[in-house]
Amino acid sequence: MKSFKLWLIACSLFMIFGVCTSNGATLEERCHGKTPKERFLIYKAAAEQGDAGGQFSLGGCYKNGSGVAQDHVEAVKWFRKSAEQGDAGGQLALGWCYETGKGVAKNFVEAYALYNLHRSNFKDLGYLEELMSPAQIAAGKKRTIELQKSYKSPK
Repeated sequence: MKSFKLWLIACSLFMIFGVCTSNGATLEERCHGKTPKERFLIYKAAAEQGDAGGQFSLGGCYKNGSGVAQDHVEAVKWFRKSAEQGDAGGQLALGWCYETGKGVAKNFVEAYALYNLHRSNFKDLGYLEELMSPAQIAAGKKRTIELQKSYKSPK
């Protein structure tokens, strides 16, 4: 249930801030009233041009099987690209993938580190810490620092 809560937070961040395209319309505005397949194609075009929000949304399409066959491995690929650009939604969604083992080997340390990047937005990591050893928590905190250095500043 907590991982679902994180997923909702990630989706909410995208919905609140949107992603502006070259014509000034957000991706969400461009997708309004479109079929799932049409939205998938819009997100794919934006993602392939390096748009972090498009990458996050494309990952969501693959995760949910919306407009395309469900493919968690492909979802992880696009969430990672988004996360590396500092997109909060992408980072939280990638954390969810590591927490649940969807599309990637389950890894609580990596999930913890990705969630911990946004601890100010989501403070309740206790549920995940209950599943981790003290050594894993320490490794997660160390990994958070590594990610802060390698990822672009959060958007």
